[in-house]
Order: sequence, then structure tokens, then C-alpha cells
Amino acid sequence: MHQEGLQEPRQGGQVSNAPSQQKEPRRSPLSGLGGRLSSRARGGERVAICKRPPRSSGRRRRRRFVRNSPFRGGLARRTLLRAEGSQWAAAEHPKEEVGDAGGEASLAVAFRRSGGSEGLGRREVRGPWREEEESQLQMEQIAPVVALYIHTNKTTLKEGKVPYNASTDRVLKLQSLFREEEMQQKPPDEISCVILSNNDTGACGIWATWQHLTWILCLILAVLAILALLHNFYELENLNEAGLKWLVEDDDQQPSLQMTKIPRKLYCGYERQVLSKREQGEEESLFAAIQWPKPLEDKTPFVRSTDPSHSNFVILNTRTHFKVGDQLEVLVHMKDYEGKPKHYGGDYLQTRIHSAHLKAGATGRVVDYQNGSYRVFFTLLWPGEVTVSVALVHPSEGIQVLQRLREERPDRVYFKSLFKSGRISETTVCNVCLPGDMPVCNFTDLYTGEPWFCYKPRKLSCATRISHYKGGYQKGLLTSEESRLFQSDVNIKVPISSSGPDTVLVRPLRHAEMDNLERSQSPDVFPSGYYYEDEWRARTQWIRHFNKSSDITECLQGKLIHLFGDSTIRQWFEYLTTFVPDLVELNLGSPKNVGPFMAVDSVHNILLNFRCHGPPIRFSTVFSSELHYIANELNRIVGGRNTVIAITIWSHFSTFPVEVYIRRLRNIRKSIVRLLDRSPKTRIVIKTANVQELGPEVSLFNSDWYSYQLDTIMRKMFSGIGVHFVDAWEMSLAHHLPHKLHPEDVIVKNQLDAFLSFVCPVETHYSLVKGIHNQLWSLFL
Repeated sequence: MHQEGLQEPRQGGQVSNAPSQQKEPRRSPLSGLGGRLSSRARGGERVAICKRPPRSSGRRRRRRFVRNSPFRGGLARRTLLRAEGSQWAAAEHPKEEVGDAGGEASLAVAFRRSGGSEGLGRREVRGPWREEEESQLQMEQIAPVVALYIHTNKTTLKEGKVPYNASTDRVLKLQSLFREEEMQQKPPDEISCVILSNNDTGACGIWATWQHLTWILCLILAVLAILALLHNFYELENLNEAGLKWLVEDDDQQPSLQMTKIPRKLYCGYERQVLSKREQGEEESLFAAIQWPKPLEDKTPFVRSTDPSHSNFVILNTRTHFKVGDQLEVLVHMKDYEGKPKHYGGDYLQTRIHSAHLKAGATGRVVDYQNGSYRVFFTLLWPGEVTVSVALVHPSEGIQVLQRLREERPDRVYFKSLFKSGRISETTVCNVCLPGDMPVCNFTDLYTGEPWFCYKPRKLSCATRISHYKGGYQKGLLTSEESRLFQSDVNIKVPISSSGPDTVLVRPLRHAEMDNLERSQSPDVFPSGYYYEDEWRARTQWIRHFNKSSDITECLQGKLIHLFGDSTIRQWFEYLTTFVPDLVELNLGSPKNVGPFMAVDSVHNILLNFRCHGPPIRFSTVFSSELHYIANELNRIVGGRNTVIAITIWSHFSTFPVEVYIRRLRNIRKSIVRLLDRSPKTRIVIKTANVQELGPEVSLFNSDWYSYQLDTIMRKMFSGIGVHFVDAWEMSLAHHLPHKLHPEDVIVKNQLDAFLSFVCPVETHYSLVKGIHNQLWSLFL
């Protein structure tokens, strides 16, 4: 083998110009090789010497070969690294054009074992490394070695399973790919490899060429790009976990605490409520969302209040040829009892379009111009003749009274508790807020901090409380002038007539166009759905209609279902146990219409539970031991893919300041976030509020306006945390049946269809892609 120009011996060493015949003593594996490579020009040739520092006793030696001699012109040169005496030498051989750095040429390797002739064990490999060659080299006890060249831009090149730690630029690092015991038996004397270079860049590898490496890298990047794209779509539907941390942090863990600035009655205790900056900001945004226009004067004479009989509406684009999917606009003009136009807004309207012969209906969106005029927007969602209906629920002057009652008279519904010990029993008044200086029993929940107080019995202790029940409604809340604002068939849910045609004709679309129209991935689409042939068709999800009890059994098989809330979700329990014969209700000795209730299907392994929420609750009699808060119940649930939870809470909070309701939802939301964090597969559904029949007295305690405000807060506070909504509000408002607090079975059935469609969703292309994404993303992580 030709070699010349070796220079610069290590201190104390000799300069060698020829291969040494002296055997090198046995040494540690090549994984410990290292040194420093330098070059010097001589006779037009570049020469490199690799120094080897002294051995360190008992430890592996690590040497780094620093390449100072650049290669140019797209040529490949073969460099010999050889053990000779006390140094490792590297020299360039005559130019041998193998190909450009990006070509197919891969590696030429030469080995020589100790004690053999120069050519013994020598083997050159051209092109990609093959397994049979590696096996043959192993049979010859030849140690294949990888030399990695790292460019100055610190690009990492990995060959086979060799790791690289980019600690230094321009490093030639040698790593051994053989077993240590073999190396100890037959350590190699010579290793040579081809270094491919182009513009001072190159690599020395066993099997991978730049073309192969680039192809593999592009493939990996493409797969990662697809995963990232699918993950972004998925993240749009699920709030980032980091963004939910503030929802579950306790108040005493917040970095900056401030006293809320919202004015409150002194006896309420809410002036001492401590909120974090984020909670305070959220509360202010919620108040802004439910802010309602007020009349120009604090007290308006009745004759100048809104009169639905003098008011009217008109369809703005009656001459247009409508088709399914078009927008229909209606303009409403309000007048007082003298027939004069109103010049301010604040009236509460309910609007819908419907087709009686098709049993179809949908709600409209009302925009208040605050000048006595309102514009209503409808989306035409079915073909045929469509009728417009507009009703005045409360005039703006009546809304002003309801606002005053909510802030000033939260005690207009009062509750009582029975205290009993032996033959002695006493009853006292209870509420969130208790006026006066009388001694009280503090039943504030220790975990959630939800306040609840009862006046202390005279003879008994607070620990003797055994039950809770609704005491009644306060009388004499209104003046005679204010009472005129709440009259049935005069200004409570009274229809407003049209000054022209109140119907339009809608032509159909093709089937494919209907599919595109009906399904939207946006949660804010309005309306969220509509009735057609008495079946609810949601626009944000695929609804399955469970018309057979066997369909419900198949869906709920192996499931544990929890229903938490008021009597409107208790209707779900009653419907399921009536409609599904295999669900057998167990007798727990609970009071009628109060609960808790339980039903079991032992054959199909179904367990259905109902439990009412904690106080305030206007039930007849609830045992004190059964007054459980939803947040605490959620904290006790393990969760999982077979656990389903449905929650509704609104009706019993209509008489209280909104802060009371916000606090309750905040605690429930924290528990939901924790539950989904420990059991992400748990299904949680929120049932919204619904409209009801109203009269003069009911309007003061449970008006649809109160419910509408609470429903707005509920949707905003539970949005973006991974729960689903059953839009009971639109389902009850869009239907042709009269409004009821407890809707008829046909409406309850449609609510349950929507609920069960979340539990057992219809397989669509979107859900299939979403499922594949979840699996790939889990594997990737």
C-alpha cells in the first residue's frame, strides 16, 4: 500500500514514512479511539496525521479526530487510519473518482488483522452495505467501524444505530459496531474508509447514501406534517390542557388576588368573595354578555309601556324567491298603548318559523336596535310554506322590574329545614342570604365553599337538622303600577301580528346540497337545529333516532350513567325507565320526585342514577344527608369510556343574584376539568335550560328571561372544556306544543336522542379520520 509524507510525530515519538511492521500491543475497543488529525502540504499532496495521546490506566480512551484538510471537487478519497507505534496516522491515497457526494457511492473499507499479511482480511465495499457482507466480516472477526463526519452547521448524521453528540464542530468520530469480546480477541490494525465530499461537506457511512438519507428524511417529515395537521384540527375542538389550569387552581394558589368590585348586599356575604384576576375578568365578561338595555326612565307609566296589540312585524324580502338555506329577515316595530312608536329597546321577544303540516320548526335570532325596532334573522331549513311567529314575552318596563327583584329580593323564595332530636322538633328559615342579626347555623360546604345558612333553632343544636324543603314565595313584591306589567293575555307571551304576509314559500335543494347545509363543525352555528316531522335535526352533529327500546339498550350496554340536576333532567330518568323495559328501578326509599333514584339492567350491565343538585332547590322534602353538590359528586367518580354524565342546573337559581349561579358553575367546571384530566374518555353532556308557561306570579320567580340569562352564562362557562351540549332551549322553543317547564314526551324523546347520539355517535368520515388521528398521535408520542 502506497504511503508518503507522514509528519509531525507526537512529543517523544518518531516520524514514520512507512508502515510499521511492529505489532501493536492489545488495546481496548475502537469505541475508545480518539485523537487529533492535522494536515500539512508536501509535494502538492495533503497529508494528515492522527495523534494518539497516552493511555490512561484502567479506563477507555476517547480521542477526537478533527478534520483540517478539506476535500473538494466532488471526488472521493480513501483515507487510511493505521496504528503504528505510538500514533495513529491518516494519509490520503491517489485520487479515485467514485462519484459526487450525493451519488450512489457509499463506502470502501479495508481491514487488517494483527499478525497477518497486508492484504489479509481486507475487503472493499462499494454501494450500500449488505447484511451478507456484514455477516461475512463478522465471521472473519473483522470489526466494522463507522466514521461520522459532522459539518460546521451542526447537522446531525446518524448511521445505523450510532448516536452522535454534537458537542464540537468538524468532528470525525469513530464508533465500533462489534462486540467488545471479539475486539479484545482480534483488535484491528488498519481501518480505511472513503470520505465523500463536495464544497467542503461530506459523510462517511456504512450503507446510507445522501439520496437514501434524503428520501427517508422527506418521508419522515411528510408523516410528521400529516400528524401535525390532524392534531391541529383536533386541538381546535379541545382546549389546550395548559389553558385549563387556571380553571382548577384554588383561589389561595392564584398569584394575585383582588376583591371583586361588583356591589353586593351586605347580608349576602358576596362582597367578601375573593376572586383571582382571571376569575374577576371572566365574571365581568359574563355580566357584559347578559347586559340588557333599560328604559330611559326609572319608572315609566303603564300606557307608555310596550303594547303587543299595537305592535307589528313585516317580512322585508317577501318578493324574493327563497330556497332552502336562505336568510329570511323580519322587522318588528314596537308601540305603546297609545299607539305611539317606542324609542328605546329592551323588550324580550321569542321568535320562530314553523310549518304545521310538516311538524317543522326553528328559532330566530333577534337584534335589538334600541330604538323601538328589532330585526329577526331566520335560516330557512326545509322546503314548503313557512310561517313566521313573533311573541312579546315581557316589555322592557317589565324586564326592569325583574332586574330589580333579582338584585334586591333574593329571598323572595324561602326555604326551611327541620331540626329534630327525640320528641323535640323545630323549623327555621334557610337561604343563601339571611338578613338580620339572629344567630345562624352555617352549613357552608367544606369542599366547594358554597354558602348555605339556617336560623339557629332555639332549643336544638345545628347538628340536629334532618331535612330541607321549599318554604314558599314572598307576596307583595310589586306596586299596583308594576303589577300591570305582568298580565296574562295582555303583555306576557302575547303574539305580535304581521302588517303583511306572514308566510313565504321555500323551494327545495338537491340532496347533496342539503347535506352540506345541515352539517357544520362550528359550535356557534344558529340555529343549532330544527324540527322536521317532529324529529330534531341538529346542525352540528349527526342525530340518531332511538325509536326502539332495543336501540337504547344496545347503546347503553355496559355503561354507567349519572344524571345530576333538577327535575327537567329527572324526566330523562323517568322516560328511560318507562320506555326501556329491561331497566328496572330499584326502591331506595327516596321521596317521590326527589330521589336519589337508581335503575339497573343486569342482563346488559346498565346502571342508571339520578341525583338532585345541592341547595338552593325547591323540592318538597330532601333529607339533609342527600343534599349533595354536583362538584363533590364528580370528584368521587372514577370515570372512563363506559361512564356517561349528564348535568343541568338553572331553574332553582333564577331568584338569586347572578354571582351565586356563577360561583356554582365555577365549582362544577373545576370538577369536570379534573375528571376529564384523569379520565379523558368520560362522556359529559350539559343539558341547557328550556322555556316554560308563564303567568303573573311565575314570571316573578321563574321567568323565561331569567332562564335565558342563566342559559347564556351556562353555555359560556362550559364551552371549550370538552363537554357536549343538548340544546333543550331551542328544542322547547321551536316545537309547536305549548311551553312547559316539564316538556311533553316527544320533546324529551328528542333531547334523549341528542344525548344518546353523543354516547353512541354515528360513524362518519370525519369521526373516522379523527379516530385515526388519535391513534397515530398516541403512537407518535
